[in-house]
Amino acid sequence: MLHEDISFGTEESVSLSINIALPEVRTVDSQPVITYATVAELCFSTCFNYPYLNLNCLASRHMQKGFQMQRNNLLIIAGCLSFFAALLHLACIFGGPDWYRFFGAGERMAQMAAAGDTYPTIATLVIASILFVWGLYAFSGAGLVFKLPLLKTSLVLITAVYLIRGIAGLLLPFVTSDPVVHQNSIAFWLVSSSVCCVYGVYYLLGTKRLWR
Repeated sequence: MLHEDISFGTEESVSLSINIALPEVRTVDSQPVITYATVAELCFSTCFNYPYLNLNCLASRHMQKGFQMQRNNLLIIAGCLSFFAALLHLACIFGGPDWYRFFGAGERMAQMAAAGDTYPTIATLVIASILFVWGLYAFSGAGLVFKLPLLKTSLVLITAVYLIRGIAGLLLPFVTSDPVVHQNSIAFWLVSSSVCCVYGVYYLLGTKRLWR
């Protein structure tokens, strides 16, 4: 019976304990003779006689975390949704006044775009850039890109913005008579706000997984 204890003195240490039943070795003139049959018997004993093979690997916390980590599909979806929203905002720049009206930018923004004013373009580029960064933060939380600064805090804030916008948009048309709100139809508010709530829920559930 062979017993070996092997350990590596590092932080991420692995302890390996092996018990192997060795085959009987023939001797000639007091010298061991290793034959192919002996080697085959040793391999069979090692690989198939599992009662004699005991492997005990104790990995460090970092290794265990690496094995247990799973892809955060919720944040991947959330990031794709933010990228899609960013692309829609960029499309408004090329689509012109009708696109601004359709996506709820307001009549004033549509008229400025029709007049060739640069303000709608600049404002839309800023919003698209913010949405793009939000998508990057979702991908960072999912482990698809490098870790961004203040990752968890930023994801919490992004989640809050989406959810507040969604919930507020579902309530405002019914609790205020402000012309700024009612320049868009109730159908627009219901649809766009529901979309924001869906975005927020994906960010919320995906971000929650980062604390597990």
